Amino acid sequence: MAHGQASIARNTVVDAKTPNKRDRLVSGARRVIYERGVERTSLADVAEVAGIPVGNIYYYFKTKDDLVAAAAEAHVSDLGELFQRLEALDSPQERLHGLLDELSHVGGSVAEYGCPLGTLAGELDKRNGTMASPQSQQLLVTMVDWAEQQFVGLERGDARQLAVALIAGYEGAALLTHSLRDPELLADQVQRLQQWVDEIADTANQAPAARSRRALHDQ
Repeated sequence: MAHGQASIARNTVVDAKTPNKRDRLVSGARRVIYERGVERTSLADVAEVAGIPVGNIYYYFKTKDDLVAAAAEAHVSDLGELFQRLEALDSPQERLHGLLDELSHVGGSVAEYGCPLGTLAGELDKRNGTMASPQSQQLLVTMVDWAEQQFVGLERGDARQLAVALIAGYEGAALLTHSLRDPELLADQVQRLQQWVDEIADTANQAPAARSRRALHDQ
């Protein structure tokens, strides 16, 4: 499934033909941060990848922190675009499958560098000391919030817990995939999560019939 595939993988692509230099810098920052980490990323690295003289960066971003924040915001924006595309699917079950399909498409890069969202969230938290980073929370909570709405659509009273379990299941598998450099591990876990979603959806689909039978029995 290719719904929004580029939205999460886009952080590794910088189009030198893009006339908007700020966009090229943000794309370059996403790529370099993903491959090297926030601390090992310099403004010179980003400028080189973006094809822009390093001195020009300061016209758009006064500090490295400003550029990192813009990269995080771009991830959140891309997630929003992905969710909009997934909303075109017919059912919550299909939408959750679509999200997992999207995440599984980047298995090779996850094995090499980790989850683009999870690793960045972790680094932002470390840079924020003992306080939780608002940007870190936004990266992952955005996915949890969206998944929760899909489970609400499946009439689950524990929708929030299920959404957390889904995203935690993926992020945990992404961490192991990166640590073991084994993309098949992520593919297997995504398949299991999809089967789990199917089981929940099947239960939701059976619930109306069960209520009807009980109503008839009570008459």
